[in-house]
Amino acid sequence: MKILAIDIGGTTIKADVYDQKGISLGEFVEVCTKINHKEKTNDILNQVIKIIKEKDSDIVAISSAGVIDENLGKVIFAGETIPGFIGVDFKGEIKKQTGKEAFVLNDVNAAAMGELYRGNATEDSVVITIGTGVGGCIIKNGSIIPSENFSQGEIGYIPIGEKSFQQIASATFLSKEYKKRKQLDYADGKMIFDQYDNNEEIAISLIDEFCKNLAKGLLPILYLLNPKTIVIGGGIIERCDVLIPKIVKNVERMIENDIFMADIKPAKLKNEAGRLGALYFALKQLNKA
Repeated sequence: MKILAIDIGGTTIKADVYDQKGISLGEFVEVCTKINHKEKTNDILNQVIKIIKEKDSDIVAISSAGVIDENLGKVIFAGETIPGFIGVDFKGEIKKQTGKEAFVLNDVNAAAMGELYRGNATEDSVVITIGTGVGGCIIKNGSIIPSENFSQGEIGYIPIGEKSFQQIASATFLSKEYKKRKQLDYADGKMIFDQYDNNEEIAISLIDEFCKNLAKGLLPILYLLNPKTIVIGGGIIERCDVLIPKIVKNVERMIENDIFMADIKPAKLKNEAGRLGALYFALKQLNKA
């Protein structure tokens, strides 16, 4: 069986074809997510359909941003980062347009399943992804904690002062702030960390602020859930050598007592976590049938 696993984010769509053992068959593709913020529209469904038609696969497994009804395979809520996303029916449209069965779940839940399957998550973990926004997934006793409306783990909306967690601790925040402080038209994570490595004062100051903000967002999670492990993922965690020690140091400085502390680790699977998690989810669902 060939499984096409697709990871939909606010910036890119990544896809690869795997066998049943989760081994890549070497058909990886990455495309920019087509979003028109001015018109408040997106072309994500059409992009996904195009990828499916171009790849030889038996079933489709999708990891997607937004709140996903896993039974219907449909987006039931999405923030402003992907306008026009609410109501997108991946499962129905993929079946209608390609004849293939699709299994869809939230991207953070997919990343968590991937990390539990082959990464750094334990049976008692909170998995956090940092990208266009910030998302979370709670794992207890080896399973994702279920929710009637599929909205569990949406930690990006936790208020931190006057703003939400994802407004001060996402990759979007990092690039926006760097552009603002340097008066640039464009900046990305690689550029910022390159300048950090070059001892640029603005980059150092911003990354320190970023890690402090992340620590502030972790505190209510630690106090409420007291997980054994917190796994932090997303593209930015490529620089876990810089980020994880700073995050841990800030949490240790802020936390009330060591009894609330968790083992804070980087995601092992990095950008493949969502795809492998979606694949794992699809295989589990097929085994239930």
